[in-house]
Amino acid sequence: MTHGINGTTTRTFLLATLLSLLAALPVLAQRLVWRNEFTFYGDNTEFFTPFREGETLLGGQFKSFLRLKTSQRTEVRAGVFADQPSGSDEFLPSVKPILSFRYRTEHSLGVLGMLETEGRHGLLEPLQVTTLEITRPIEYGFQWIERRERVEAEFFLNWQALNRPMNSEVFDAGILLRVTPLPYLSVDVQGHWFHVGGQIFSQGEPLSNFAGGPGLRLTAELPWVRRGALAFFRLWSTTVFDPGPLPG
Repeated sequence: MTHGINGTTTRTFLLATLLSLLAALPVLAQRLVWRNEFTFYGDNTEFFTPFREGETLLGGQFKSFLRLKTSQRTEVRAGVFADQPSGSDEFLPSVKPILSFRYRTEHSLGVLGMLETEGRHGLLEPLQVTTLEITRPIEYGFQWIERRERVEAEFFLNWQALNRPMNSEVFDAGILLRVTPLPYLSVDVQGHWFHVGGQIFSQGEPLSNFAGGPGLRLTAELPWVRRGALAFFRLWSTTVFDPGPLPG
């Protein structure tokens, strides 16, 4: 017999944990920061393609978390994320924990836990659809980001589902590299790997796909806008499979 934890119990536990952490604020005031972020979204798509469905997304999201500085270069974040889509019959149908360990230097950021996902990690829309910023703002895994004068790079591993007897594992990973030899010219390489399967348990045939390619980007100051850019990319994909419901 299996026993599960329902959504109400999970939300109660997360809120109780957050309140317990807030109780420690006076003691750790010199190291602890309480941060709140609110996002109100609206997106309407009136067309259908093989890779994107027409849909309307309206609602609001919030993050509330504590930042505990554990050393000059490391910090821990703990809190809660909630999403309330307009028209939902359920109060806060999506509640997820915020938990991460972060290592930062002048040029580097390493994350274990909840990832930085702003702008879909910088991936082009053919590699990750823009609506993921609304539908999947929370990702968990490992990430390393480099930001230097002429070189920018990022690697991330987003673990979406564990390998269970009745569920296949699901994860995706991305790598981005940008080299700027001239102020107006940069050379980019982007890659994205998606996998469904499992070494121990697997529901159906495993699926894997890699997509990406190189590109050039030109930037310039324009009289009508502060900064403009024009990019050319050559992308390819190793496999094309039905992006419908995943096995398991």
